[in-house]
Amino acid sequence: MLSVYIVADAPKEKLVATGLGWELQVAAKTATGAAAPVSTDLNLEFQLGSRAAVSGSGLRPKTTVSVWVFSDPTFVGEVETDSAGAFDSNLVLPANILPGDHTLQVLSTDSLGRVITLNIPITVKGKVTVGSFKGYLALYTKDLMGQKLSAKVAGKWLVQDPIANYKSYGYSRIVRKTGAGYRIYVHLYLNGAFLRTDLVTTR
Repeated sequence: MLSVYIVADAPKEKLVATGLGWELQVAAKTATGAAAPVSTDLNLEFQLGSRAAVSGSGLRPKTTVSVWVFSDPTFVGEVETDSAGAFDSNLVLPANILPGDHTLQVLSTDSLGRVITLNIPITVKGKVTVGSFKGYLALYTKDLMGQKLSAKVAGKWLVQDPIANYKSYGYSRIVRKTGAGYRIYVHLYLNGAFLRTDLVTTR
């Protein structure tokens, strides 16, 4: 079995995977284009809908490099290596990859024709909280600015598109008058993808 070594670079801005004669580098880019820091457990943290900077060298020339996200298989993109077996790309993570823990997979071929499968743990940031106060149902989000939040509340839609900060706070809030003392199912969607269902007793 051939060994593959994965480490963070010195500034801790990207992961570097090294095999026999090849190297792959992966970084999580924020909305401003800066690299998100690599965690101590070599996990990359992405904002929803942000970019993955993937580059490499020592691969087979003119071969395809494919990038996927799991557990639900989601195609991110692909690029072709140049005549020297190198490539450099910035791929947008599809907005339907929901917040939580995932695996980023890079597939390619080395210069000797051997298949490379690199799996990297990633976390997509973002939180949606359902609450209630004074007869109102409230939806709060964190780290989801610019996305689309939809909620089916007692059969009616409540939508925030795009998600924006509530006043000067670092989170968003939208509310609907429901009255107090009701048990209400709230079906949550992010960018059209089903997130979860909460059962809330209004206060």
